[in-house]
Amino acid sequence: MSRENVEIVQEFGEALNKGGISATADLLDPDVEFSEPPEQPGATTFYGIEDVLAGFGRWSEAWASQRSAIERAIELDDKVVVLTRETLLGRDGVQVEQSCGTVFELRDGKILRFASYWDQSKALEAVGLRE
Repeated sequence: MSRENVEIVQEFGEALNKGGISATADLLDPDVEFSEPPEQPGATTFYGIEDVLAGFGRWSEAWASQRSAIERAIELDDKVVVLTRETLLGRDGVQVEQSCGTVFELRDGKILRFASYWDQSKALEAVGLRE
């Protein structure tokens, strides 16, 4: 089952890169939860598809473009840890490249929870792994 989960998470990343967060809606469980990076001031958790799309969409307001490239995916039963390289272009023209990590939890072929971290090691620690 976990290989299928990795494929779903990869599909999520591709949809996000092509069409933004709204393009991922079909991959989300109705009870989905998204947690912003805890390192981020005022980090919030969003509940349900509409809230997740709106909350994640707020992030997009600051960036003219965002691209996420998967560097590594780690399968853990119903969870997948994805280590990515984020390339962000600010509306002011500033470009940022950042290594990040996201922990996805899946249920019945849909993303139930995902939590992002600005630090890949924090994503690994969240599931009991080390670099």
